[in-house]
Amino acid sequence: MFNSHSIYDTPKFSDIWEDESAFMTDYAQSQMGQPIKGETARILYYLLYSRYGNSPIVQTDVEQWKIKLFSKIYSFGPTWEKKMSIQETLRGLSDDELMLGAKSIHNHANNPPGEPTTASLGELPQIDDQSVSTYKRSKVDAMENLWGLLATDVTESFLDRFSQLFMPVLNLRPILFESEED
Repeated sequence: MFNSHSIYDTPKFSDIWEDESAFMTDYAQSQMGQPIKGETARILYYLLYSRYGNSPIVQTDVEQWKIKLFSKIYSFGPTWEKKMSIQETLRGLSDDELMLGAKSIHNHANNPPGEPTTASLGELPQIDDQSVSTYKRSKVDAMENLWGLLATDVTESFLDRFSQLFMPVLNLRPILFESEED
């Protein structure tokens, strides 16, 4: 429940949703639908709680504020969820998979049956000659490529999108000093 002794006149994130269950109930009933899966929404609750749990919201109308929060989930959540899935796949690749490079196949046909067309991406039914180039990365190049792909933390940038829904929290605790008396 909202702490009336707070210096802020709006509730904190943790006042609005005291636990995961309350958040998930509101998420399930949101007019925005459920753009991210339940497990991802559950994880999002804890991520938001860890960052904004003690932060007061910027609005006095809690229901409008919830709609704004759920609209951010609707707008950016599916992309965040997909990027998380891609990062998980990348993290799971073996060294051999990372070292695989592109493959280039070149076919040539002398006097193919029928007219070749440039309006289609279809392949010729018969070929006379084929050359294949298969590339392989060194382990260092593969690791460097993976490092670059994993360098961006998709979760931090997603959570940053919610910052405008919260007031900055000031630490108003007095600073006490101890000194020795002569």
